[in-house]
Amino acid sequence: MPNNLDYNLLQTFVLLYKHRNLKLVGRSLGVTESAVSKHLSKLREQLDDPLFVRDSQGLEPTAFTEEVVPSIIDGINTIQSALAKNTIDCANYDGDITIAIIPVMHIQFGAQLLMELKATFPLASISLLTYDNHTTQDIANGNVDLGVNYFNPTLNKSMYQGRIKTLRHGVILPSRMADLSDEEVLDLPFVGMAARGRHDIKILLQEITALAGHDLNVYAYVDNFICMLDAIDEVGGFSMSQLFDVTDERFCFRFLPEVYQKIDNYSLVAVMKASNRSNPLHMLLSDIVKKKIEQFSVP
Repeated sequence: MPNNLDYNLLQTFVLLYKHRNLKLVGRSLGVTESAVSKHLSKLREQLDDPLFVRDSQGLEPTAFTEEVVPSIIDGINTIQSALAKNTIDCANYDGDITIAIIPVMHIQFGAQLLMELKATFPLASISLLTYDNHTTQDIANGNVDLGVNYFNPTLNKSMYQGRIKTLRHGVILPSRMADLSDEEVLDLPFVGMAARGRHDIKILLQEITALAGHDLNVYAYVDNFICMLDAIDEVGGFSMSQLFDVTDERFCFRFLPEVYQKIDNYSLVAVMKASNRSNPLHMLLSDIVKKKIEQFSVP
């Protein structure tokens, strides 16, 4: 960074990267759109780069901006964590809170989690998303505060993965097929859920089936839980998922076949930037999510 840089402008820089819109940044900072435009002009001059170019969607970051913003966000978070108190004023916290969880959890306790978050942070703007292929980068960029996913041993060390619990999984299939033996179930069409965490779901399932010594009759992969349920109902198939209470009478859950139980040891983790590991807000969010998982998971 140049020696003459006004570090007070860095927050504007980060918000411009997040919102891609002068008016939204002005609202976040409590200043006018004109003031944000002046801040951007100063940043362009001091950093000797256009930083953003205008297109039909708003402000598009330059290659320089894409390169430096993650490090700037890291630095700001580190400073904020160092200065943060051991407690957070939840009742008066009016910032954005964004959490991304795996699809089955939206069905399992998504609404209850939203209500608890809103009760804890009544003035905050809360978003509950699905963890997808972009979420890890969104966490790194500061657009998502906390993610919940399966442990990923390949994740960059700048990301912290705090263990929540080792999950138990089961087979879900149409209730009309509840009397089938394990062997008969494993011969049915398999509809795989895309649990994006450890690495690509197809590779993960290949590892699991190799360890179990059994090849699944794969019908398709989907990343939507409702679609998965409808598919196995229509084709008379099955899937594997984290165990939870099924409220839809069309389906039933049962424990994994014995050949799979010995490898049912995938840990669920809270994913956040390493620099936020001791941040009071992130610690509280992680605790809230963990309690919900404990409440709704099979022991």
